[in-house]
Amino acid sequence: MKFEFYIAKRITFQSKRTFSKTVVRIAIAAIALSLAVMMVSISIVKGFQQEIKNKVTGFASHIQITHTNINYTFENEPIEYSPDVYKRINEIDQVNHLQVFANKPGIIKTQEAIEGVILKGVSSTYDWNYMNQFLREGKHPEFSDSSSSTEILISATTCRKLRLKIGDDVAIYFVQQPPRVRKFTISGIFESGIEEIDEVFAVCDIRQIQKLNNWSENQIGGYEVFMNDLEELERVNDLIRAGVNYNEDTKMITEIYPQIFDWLNLLNVNIRIILLLMVIVAAVNMITALLIIILEKTTMIGILKSFGSTDQSVSFIFIIHSAFLILTGILIGNVFSLAIIFLQQKFEIIKLPAESYYMDHVPVLFTWGRFILLNMATFVICTLIMFIPARYVAGIKPIKAIRFD
Repeated sequence: MKFEFYIAKRITFQSKRTFSKTVVRIAIAAIALSLAVMMVSISIVKGFQQEIKNKVTGFASHIQITHTNINYTFENEPIEYSPDVYKRINEIDQVNHLQVFANKPGIIKTQEAIEGVILKGVSSTYDWNYMNQFLREGKHPEFSDSSSSTEILISATTCRKLRLKIGDDVAIYFVQQPPRVRKFTISGIFESGIEEIDEVFAVCDIRQIQKLNNWSENQIGGYEVFMNDLEELERVNDLIRAGVNYNEDTKMITEIYPQIFDWLNLLNVNIRIILLLMVIVAAVNMITALLIIILEKTTMIGILKSFGSTDQSVSFIFIIHSAFLILTGILIGNVFSLAIIFLQQKFEIIKLPAESYYMDHVPVLFTWGRFILLNMATFVICTLIMFIPARYVAGIKPIKAIRFD
């Protein structure tokens, strides 16, 4: 192999090319462009998926524990808060936060319009880190131990429809027996970019929901469970389900918003198609380049065979030569793709319409594991495909090759 490697190195770095020079450059550019497209595409799709998943789970949690009664509205059947259940769930690995909640549908009425809303009641244990990321104005509601708060966090979408602003008092009507109305003060306005959240929800003190439903202070709508790793969702869900009370059940975020997660999973199909097309483009260009190089080096092939080199040995020379060219293209593609990914991560250069894409810029997610795997796969696949044109060497006869001009 030392002999083949030596010859391949010579024709790669020291040989003067004639008509194959342009073709080789095109082949290297094709490898570089294909790898860059694959790397950037995967980073964008994975970043997009992660951003949407983080937004949805940040508001609705990874797993919700509610009453087993089937309810086709957003209003919850009450369950009893249990310190034992709370402790058991918190002790499960991957669970990093647990909080209580209760939902109640209502109607916001102003002098100009009305709008349906789901009040999400939360307690002092609520993690505001997620909502604070999307605060456009004001602040989140503050709760005291002595009395329930009348502050409400409302979406920018609802505010635009009803022409509301920070500090406005809003009357929310609740359809129940008897009908009730409550007045809230807008303390903050949020905008997550997820229509299913922004067009529906507002956040308030859970004690307001308890009073409206005539619940005791120990009755809640359910628990929200937050995890470290979404990949462990089903396993943790099974563990939690085994530890809750007989009248309680769990629901994963993929079941609460199936349309969003099904859509995100479809993006993986697009990635597979892009990868396949880019590999085909790179491979076809390299095959074409290698055939032209073999044609250009026909005389050299004849001389090597006349000195006793086997067809396999000569074929390996051109395969190794192709590997050098593929590595050159991969190196250029890496520099190009990493520059694009870094600039987008740092400066968010490429913007998006938030109303259509749930965010205002193109997100990217880069991982070294995926980077290394894609580089290795590109190199191995393209190099293995080079065995196809390299077989052409076996048909070249030494006498004719030496006379070839």
